[in-house]
Amino acid sequence: MRTPFVTLALASLFASAISCDAQSSQLRLPQCLRFDQPLGYWSTPNGEPSDSSWYVIQLADSGVVRRVLRPAREREAWIRKNQWSLAHDTLRIRVADPPGVGWDVVLSERRGGHFTGMATYLTDVIVKGRVPVRMKVRATRIKCPALPA
Repeated sequence: MRTPFVTLALASLFASAISCDAQSSQLRLPQCLRFDQPLGYWSTPNGEPSDSSWYVIQLADSGVVRRVLRPAREREAWIRKNQWSLAHDTLRIRVADPPGVGWDVVLSERRGGHFTGMATYLTDVIVKGRVPVRMKVRATRIKCPALPA
């Protein structure tokens, strides 16, 4: 469990690390990111291309990640497996359902609120000799949408 000081320090560090200029150093959590590919149940972007709810996540206090466009009951169930952290200039995000199927994402910020990195697919199916599915991803900081009921 994080103390309030650690939570504030993380929030401050995150806000300054993802700032694109000196004026944006006053950013506060939550922050929302929209990915160029869905981060859902499929290990390829072809599985859920029309469902935009898999493209957007919200980074909140205490390392909480929310799927802001999913229904409330799903958002709350996913919180237990979703988390984010920041170390130096590397943003790490895990988005997974309660059994653990989802994605580990590692991002670095580029100019203008854009991020690039790699996503590794997490699965509960282990196949001997099969390497994990990895793909390049891009994300953009966006205004957080209103949460659906």
